[in-house]
Formats: sequence, C-alpha cells, structure tokens
Amino acid sequence: MKILMISNLFPPYVLGGAEIFAYELTSSLAKKHEVLVVSTCDHDQKNQFAIEDFEDFKVLRFFPKNAYWLFNRKKRSILQKALWHLIDYFNFHSYFSLIKIIQEFQPDIIHTHNVDGFSASVWYAAKKCKTKLIHTAHDGHFVCPQALFFHKNKKVDCGKLLCKVFRKVHIPSAKQVDLFVSPSQFLLDTYAQLGLHPKSSQVIENGIPTVKVQKQKKIDPLKVLYVGQVSNHKGVQCLIECVKHFSNQDIEFHVAGKGPEEETLIQLQTQFSNLYYHGFVKGEDKTKLFEQVNILLFPSEAYENAPITLIEAFQYGLVIIAANIGGVPEMVVENESGFLFENNDYDKVFQIINQLSSNHALLKVHSEKSFQHFKKFQIEITAQNYEKAYQKLLDQ
Repeated sequence: MKILMISNLFPPYVLGGAEIFAYELTSSLAKKHEVLVVSTCDHDQKNQFAIEDFEDFKVLRFFPKNAYWLFNRKKRSILQKALWHLIDYFNFHSYFSLIKIIQEFQPDIIHTHNVDGFSASVWYAAKKCKTKLIHTAHDGHFVCPQALFFHKNKKVDCGKLLCKVFRKVHIPSAKQVDLFVSPSQFLLDTYAQLGLHPKSSQVIENGIPTVKVQKQKKIDPLKVLYVGQVSNHKGVQCLIECVKHFSNQDIEFHVAGKGPEEETLIQLQTQFSNLYYHGFVKGEDKTKLFEQVNILLFPSEAYENAPITLIEAFQYGLVIIAANIGGVPEMVVENESGFLFENNDYDKVFQIINQLSSNHALLKVHSEKSFQHFKKFQIEITAQNYEKAYQKLLDQ
C-alpha cells in the first residue's frame, strides 16, 4: 500500500505529541508499506520539494507561502498573525503543491495529522485527486482557537462570537474527509457537539514503541514526576500545592518542562528542598527521569485529548494521578490504571500520595497494573488498527 502522510511538522521539528505520534506511526507503517511524508519547512531551507531518505521512509518538505513558518510563530505581531491566519484559511500554494505531489506519488491513501500551516486546502487537494482521505484529530483545532478548550467558563464551548465564527469558517472543510479519527471518544463527541459531523468517525488509540524498562525501582524517597508545559492550564498550581504540603515528608517532586511559570518554580526551589526543576528534557535524560520516579502527576485543567505522556508513564510502570477531564478518564481508569481527581481537589491528591507513600505494597500493585495497561498502547497495535481503517476505505 502507498501511503501519503501529511503532518504540518515532523522531526526534527517538534512542538508536541502530535508530531511525535505522526513519526512513530509512520515508522511502524513503513515496515510493510511505502510511505512518503509531506511536511513544512522554513522559506530559506534548501532542497525544498526534494524527496529525501528518512530511516525506512521518505520525507518531502516545503514552505507553504505565508507570513512566516508555523514552527517560528512565537513573538509575531498581531498583524503578522492575522495575515497568517487569513492565508491559512485556504492556502493556494499548498493546494496546487499537494495536487502535484499526489499526482506524482499516486498514493492509495492520504493520511493527515495537524494541517494548520498547510491549511485545509490539502483536504481539497486529496478530493481533487480522488484519493481516499483519513484525518487524525489531535486536539480541537478545527472548532476552537483554544485547541484544548481552556476557557474562563471551564466549558468546552466558551460561547464567544469569535469561536462561533471560527467554527462556521472551518467546519465545512471537514466534509472532504472520508474518515475522521480521534484517539479519544471525548474529542469526537466534542466535535459533534460543536457542529462538526464528518462522513464517518472512529476511535483509534495512540501508541508508542515498546522499550526495555527497569521494573525494580527505589521507593525511598518516593518520587513524583510532572512532565509538560509549566503553565496554569496544565495544572501547575496543583503541583505547587503538593510541593508545599509534603515539604516536611520524604517525598520528592521532579518537574520536566518549560513554560510561563518556570520562574515561579525556580524561585520555589530555593524555598523547598523537595522540589527539583529539570527544565525541558528529552532523549536519555527523559528516559532516566522516567526510570527513577514512581508516580506521574497529571493535573491538567484543559480538556486534553489523549496525552502521549500518560502512555509513556504506563510503559515505565508509573502510578498515574490525573485530573478527571477531557479524554484522560478513557485512559486512566480509577483504581485500575491510576487514580483520578476533580480539578482543584488538592486534598484528594494529597490523600492518594499519602496512601501510596505509606503503603509500598499498594504502590507496587498499581505499578504492575500500569505496566500491564501499556500493552493496549503499543504502536504495532495502533498501526494495525490504522491499516484496517485504510483497507476498509479502499474497499468501499
């Protein structure tokens, strides 16, 4: 099968879990299929439109003509951002470029991930070439400018006119998609609630490669890990309250990530000896951190879809304590694959950590449950499910 994988960003250019998943899925599919990845690059990058070898598959990158490259979007003026979004509504350069790429590669299936930067014109290009199209939704981008639905009213629908106009503009594009996939039922339901009704939809859970992990971990002292953006919408206040609450106990809190609240954590490190701020980590440093800690604290106040961080935690046998919001409860089942708490219920978090800290046997039981739960999130299973979805579309 020939698969054209389209992702606005692709390694080495990564902003979040969507790009990581697109890479892992492509790597797995390329073992059996011919895969060409199309992604973006900066305007001055050489060899644009050249097909280059990338591990077991090939990658083609080009700059969709716009005010700036998506990867370099920080510190842009309001005028630049407005112009970028106007062009990104339907980027004609992307449209005609993708038509040419599709005609030359002749894929059986086109699979898109995040398409901002290319714009939804890539979907129209697929339909122009009469190629079956599948899209994986990684967040709420097509129905809300706040892709994780983090609003003051704490609801997925903020009710603002801007969002209503945003949806009216973007939703019609989704009619080009033959199969709309999400790793969580929550996101599919939210899209439907806000007016996006694709031809067909399906839940296919995310997956990551299996790695060898060290099951035996030191418990004294108990180590709690927070991974992700250090910002309010990710629940950093919950982390801070935990650090303060357990400051006189033998419990360490390790933080990996960057964001607007990192200066707050740097200052807190000078006051609380149980807080360890590592900044942004990746590669071996990230692996070592996961190998050393016992618990993952995931207190996000946003409506997360299916965070890759949770899957990584399962693989390393971490006991997960997560906020009961968005698609997270589909992954973390109370008292089975972890523990859930309602946003701002810090006492519940304190209680769970205390319980696990004082009962090492219980901690080990839930750690083993976490290991076992990872089996359903292996990338090979995810790839097989996508292969079945591809074939079903082709048979129609």
